[in-house]
Amino acid sequence: MTRRLTIAAALVLSLGLSASVSAQERMCASTYVALDPANVDKDRAELSAVIVEQDRLITISNESIAAENRQHSLQIYRGTPSSGYRFERDVELFTAAEGRCGGADFEGLASSSGHVYAITSHARLDAKKAKKRWSIQKLADELGDEPGGVCSSRYQLHRFKLTADGTLVRVQQTSLRNFIENHPQLHDAARLPNKSGGVDIEGLAATADALYVGFRGPVSKTNLVPVLKLPLELDDGSQRNAVLQSVMLDGRGIRGMAAGPDGIYILAGPTGGEAVTFSIYLWDGADQTANPARGPAKVCNLGLHDGSKPEGIAFVDQKDGTTRLMLVFDGPPPLKAVLVNVPPAR
Repeated sequence: MTRRLTIAAALVLSLGLSASVSAQERMCASTYVALDPANVDKDRAELSAVIVEQDRLITISNESIAAENRQHSLQIYRGTPSSGYRFERDVELFTAAEGRCGGADFEGLASSSGHVYAITSHARLDAKKAKKRWSIQKLADELGDEPGGVCSSRYQLHRFKLTADGTLVRVQQTSLRNFIENHPQLHDAARLPNKSGGVDIEGLAATADALYVGFRGPVSKTNLVPVLKLPLELDDGSQRNAVLQSVMLDGRGIRGMAAGPDGIYILAGPTGGEAVTFSIYLWDGADQTANPARGPAKVCNLGLHDGSKPEGIAFVDQKDGTTRLMLVFDGPPPLKAVLVNVPPAR
């Protein structure tokens, strides 16, 4: 059999991928990318976003990984997709103050014109009954440091630069909280936990002139998914000029986004634990609210994932019409990444 079939079989076994999709759908052709060291602790293996820049690969976990689990850092790797990548260093992005929620839940990375962007989920916690043995800090981490399951650390959008040696130079920081909570289409969802139909940001893409913020939820009854379009400059005017758009993903939510030369690639999947396949779409960035039927093109299907789940997507390169995309996975160790080859459109 061919090497492609061998790789597909390996993906089914180790990533929990099921090939049970309709016969007319093209399965994504994937090959493994080595991330060394592969065997890391659980929190580091929960990769949520990725950027590929020449010989540098940048990832982030949705979990805090250092400083007594209150520090969120970028992980810098060096290498190539063919040879694999070796870990180089952590770069601190955010550390929660004492008394504040520790888990900022970073979910998206993007880059444009020498700047890097990082966003948190802007999601509410599902407030559970407190246990008597919990400390004040544990209460804040699990129930939120504000009433109603609000974790203040989860409302962040950063713009910064990374020098050649990996030094982070901060440029701007803002929050989309006020915009979301006061928008008529998001107001109600903003007050719900992310696993109960609430707001949950997981995608971020940057073009030459705009920033696109993609939502895993809420998904409307007509299967439209919100995407917030912002200027690249994160000043006070950026949110005044923000436009809420929609994209049709066949009932899926956005799990990751990446800008390419021919549009925005969307990694889409289940909004919760439902048995929905993960797929990759190519979107032109146009609002589909008024015409959802035309939908973006479905590039390929990744199947079902009941183990490690694809959470981050990055554009790698394009040659002779074939596009290469990098996917990273959220799940138990070891670290997992694959390269997806997208053939030219038929």
